[in-house]
Parts: sequence; structure tokens; C-alpha cells
Amino acid sequence: FLSAELPQLKQSISACNTEISALRQQEQRLAERLQQSATIEALDELVAQLNLKYQEKGALEQRIAQIEEVDKAIALNEEILKDIDNGLFSQSKQDLVQKQLDKFNQYYSSISKRLYGESYAIEYSLVKNKEGKNTYKFAPFATDNFSTGKKQGEIACFDMAYIMFADDEKIPCLHFIVNDQKELVHDNQLMHIGTLANDHVDIQYVVAILRDKLPNELNKEENIVLKLSQHCKLFKIEE
Repeated sequence: FLSAELPQLKQSISACNTEISALRQQEQRLAERLQQSATIEALDELVAQLNLKYQEKGALEQRIAQIEEVDKAIALNEEILKDIDNGLFSQSKQDLVQKQLDKFNQYYSSISKRLYGESYAIEYSLVKNKEGKNTYKFAPFATDNFSTGKKQGEIACFDMAYIMFADDEKIPCLHFIVNDQKELVHDNQLMHIGTLANDHVDIQYVVAILRDKLPNELNKEENIVLKLSQHCKLFKIEE
């Protein structure tokens, strides 16, 4: 019986071996395909990373181009400013500044002469700023030290003189002056300031002053716009 079954068993074994061989070949092919698939996925990942790097590179190149454009614009503007500075401080420009300053000083000197009996003036000089560039510096031309009250009068003279100068030069400007701390100015000077303002119909002179410091000649209802006290405050804020 076993001998009779042996050929059939050998045939079955041969068939199994053939099938095993085919399956091994299929396994090898599948393994190669799997290995190839893993390689493609890795390649895809590398390509994706490379694309990101290209995008970053493009963005950086764009920023660099923008920075270069800004640097070019800054360099151009610096050249323009340099030309302007050279023009602003040229001898011809300084002569023009002095010419206009002389016109202003005519008003300033005339008003200060009426107020204090002295002719005040403004002078200029070229000084270096913190960046080492030239600037015009304007200052009163005086050798004596003004008292605080006289300094307040000088400010009033300057403000009035500028309005008159601006009108003569057709320069738009405000036509009112607001001053404080006039308690330190002598009564005679306050009277003269009021007269000067009245003489120039286009100037309104507003001053905040304590009532007892106001000269009697000016302490008139037509000269007073607003009265304040401990019982009548500006913003009506009571303690």
C-alpha cells in the first residue's frame, strides 16, 4: 500500500516544491517592490524638503533685493540731503539769512526801544549738532543778563516783532499772543505792551495775570475776557 502511494506522494511533494519555488519568487518580487516603494517615499520626502528650502531661499533672496533697494534709496537721499546741506550753509544762503534777520531786527529793535529804551536784536551762528552737521543757532544779541521780568518783556517784544515781520513777508501766522508769568513785568512795561498791541490792529495780546498785579490803567472791563478765583475755577472743579 505504501509502495503504491509513494509515486503520488512524490508527485505531491514535487508540486509543493514547485509552488514553494513560485511563492519564493513572488516573495522576492514583492520584497523588491516594497524596498523600491520605501525608497520612493524617502525620495518624495527629500523632494518636499528641497522644495521648502527653495521657497525659503526665494523669500530670502526677495528680502535681500528689498534691502538692497532700500540701501540704494538711502544712499540717494543722503546725497540729496548732502546737496541740500551744502546749499543751506553756502555763503549765498547765509547772506540771505542775514538779510531776513536784518529785516526782523528792525521790528524787534523798534519795539524793544519803545518798551525798554534799548534796541534788542537777534544774531545767528553756525554750530555743529550731535551728528557733526552744521546748524543755524539764533540767539539774542546782548551782553547783559536780563532779569526774569525783563526776559518776559523781551519775549513779548519778540512775539510782536515776528508777527509784524511775517505780515510784511506774506508768511501765514497766528495773530494772537498768549503769555504767562507777566506778574514779574513792571507796570510801565505792561502798559507799553498793551499800547503796542493796540497800535497793531491785527495782534491780540492775551495774558494771564493776578488781579492785584494788573496796573489800574489796564484793569478795565473792556480789557478783561475771563475772571477766575477760588470760587470760580476754569473747569468748574470744586474741592
